[in-house]
Amino acid sequence: MKKKLIFSLFVLFLTIISVVLFYKYYTSTAKQYGSAASYISQLLPENFKQFLKKTVFVIPILKRDISESDKFKNLYLYKAKKLEEKYYLTLKHQSNEDISFIKNSVLVKKHLNKKITLNKKNLTLEYFQVSSISNPKHRMAISTGYLANYDKKIIFVTGDGNMYYISHNDFAKDEFNATKIPNNLQTLMNYKEFNQKSMYGIKDLFIKDDQIFVTSSSEKEKNCFNTAIFSSKINFTDLGFTKFYQPSLCVKKELAKIDEFSPYHSGGRLFNYDDDHIMFSSGEWRNRPAAQDESNNLGKIILINIKTKKTKLISMGHRNPQGLFYDEKNNVVVSTEHGPQDGDEININKTVGNKIQNFGWPISSYGTHYAEKKWQSKGIDQYAKAPLYKSHKKYGFREPIRYYSPALGISQIIKISPNFKMNNGNEYFLATMGSPEAGLGLRYIKFDDDYNNILNDQRFYLQERIRDIIFVEELNKYFLFFETSGSIAVLQHEN
Repeated sequence: MKKKLIFSLFVLFLTIISVVLFYKYYTSTAKQYGSAASYISQLLPENFKQFLKKTVFVIPILKRDISESDKFKNLYLYKAKKLEEKYYLTLKHQSNEDISFIKNSVLVKKHLNKKITLNKKNLTLEYFQVSSISNPKHRMAISTGYLANYDKKIIFVTGDGNMYYISHNDFAKDEFNATKIPNNLQTLMNYKEFNQKSMYGIKDLFIKDDQIFVTSSSEKEKNCFNTAIFSSKINFTDLGFTKFYQPSLCVKKELAKIDEFSPYHSGGRLFNYDDDHIMFSSGEWRNRPAAQDESNNLGKIILINIKTKKTKLISMGHRNPQGLFYDEKNNVVVSTEHGPQDGDEININKTVGNKIQNFGWPISSYGTHYAEKKWQSKGIDQYAKAPLYKSHKKYGFREPIRYYSPALGISQIIKISPNFKMNNGNEYFLATMGSPEAGLGLRYIKFDDDYNNILNDQRFYLQERIRDIIFVEELNKYFLFFETSGSIAVLQHEN
């Protein structure tokens, strides 16, 4: 009996020591591998550790998590300030308690002017930094935004759904306010990543007649995502968005464990087609086989009837088409697409409405898979489902008119208006978001008359990730969103 008592006391002593060390380990911000606490923690059964975390230590663990969250916030603010200093920005990055996205307006201030020469014509870029908009959707961005033009106003929406407008006349000033438009987007997107610095969020802004549309990462089912379209009757006082269209197939977040889920592969561009239809590009969310399956609308470019919501497939075999333009005069769709590692593409579709074009993903691509060795070490052969053959034509697919290796971080593409008075051919501005070596900034692309070849491809290195670009006809100016500095830029002919 005495031996049993001694043994029981010994076990109790070990349990207390284990619990104390476990407490020290799980409430420490250091959590150093190899420490006594770490070693004891490894010896404890996982079920027991989870029990302790949810009961005995729930309050100290919450305190630890809050402390780590504060450290992450301060690190982000530090990095944002360093970006501001690097790019000569003038507006102070405000603290989390003071950020103005909760206010009715944000300050906009001109901070830079650059000159560009294109086809012997002198152009200027004026940078207007937008203060304090938060939650960028890329680690190298201060903020993320998309643009539209309506009723002599520039409307822009941030990656986390805050929307503002600026009168055209304000851009003649050095400093002014962008007025906030209340909306319900953050309520509709009821998953936490939407309101955080993350890969999830708004993907485009588009206006047709009196309707305003946004596309966004959307949780169709619990932990199952795709890219959806939301719309509202346009006004400047309170936008009540409702779901306009969502693909039937979604991709489960848990598939990220085997490299078959990514919110970066979202697509999401909208463009006008005719009076009754809009064009929509959807990524495959890294469900690669979906891009070759006509039974779903992931990895596709489709037409949507704005009255009936019926869809028609235009092209397939897309990975992440983020640039979209329809040349109505020539009945040609020009789209851009992020490759995997390298292999960004410009694609031409000249059979709109007549034949479904297939651009080959994931069977053909001029890129390679990311982190090949990592997945090989886990016994996952990425090339089994996505072989990435270097020819498209050989396998029955449409070849890109151009691909880029290294990748450009290719984004929106827009035809240059004849009113802008360049050469009046098939000329385009192409926005890029890749590394400086690949051409961070803006490109000028000129196609031949039949869109069979690219005659000119000129890079303008601006040290800016360009997320969006629109043309405002009544001003004869282009407006761009620069997410490296969080600025709206105005491109115009030099006076």
